[in-house]
Formats: sequence, C-alpha cells, structure tokens
Amino acid sequence: SISLPAYHVGRTALEAGDVTHLHLFENRYKALIRRVIDGNRLFLFSGGAPRRGDAATIALVERCSILNGGKADVICRGVERVTIAEVWADDEIPGLCCARCTSAIAAPLVMGRRPL
Repeated sequence: SISLPAYHVGRTALEAGDVTHLHLFENRYKALIRRVIDGNRLFLFSGGAPRRGDAATIALVERCSILNGGKADVICRGVERVTIAEVWADDEIPGLCCARCTSAIAAPLVMGRRPL
C-alpha cells in the first residue's frame, strides 16, 4: 500500500487517463503541491472529503507553475482508480488529509522507481 496527500473537490473525481488543470490557492493545497513536486509527483484526487472505502484516483503532476504567493497552476493526469483504505489528518499542514490505498500502477513511483 502507499500513502499520499489528498486533494478533494465537490465534483466528480478524476478518472484514470483523464488530464485536468487545477489552480491551487488554499494554503493546504499550496503546501500539498510543494510536497508533491518535491517528491514523487503523486497525490490522491477525490471527488469529496476522502473516507475509508471511497473510490479516488491517484494523480501524477505533469506540469506545475508556482505563482505569486505560492499559488499554483497544475496539469495532472489520472493514473489509477483506487479504494481508500485509511484517512488521517496531516501532522504538519492544517486542513490537509492523507490517505492510504493499494496501488499496482503507481506503487513503483512511490518506491523511487522509473516514472510512468
């Protein structure tokens, strides 16, 4: 299983293979994108507040532009549809959730192997 920070919106979740543009301006998501681009470029994209048993999509950041004030324009691609196994509040970033899920496709990226 892998653990990733979670981005959630009140709309349909990203599907595997879909590409979307995000404009991140909330403090929790500005911190999320900095963590993600400094790491494996993966995060969990959920259509609502993530909960155990919910479906979500692992997303890969393909492009990211950091703007004034830490806002970010992001292009990401859905990599894999997964089921959330566990959710918790991030210890460092107020309002940010993290989640654990089982992944067949994205796991090698988290383990530091060659990107997709």
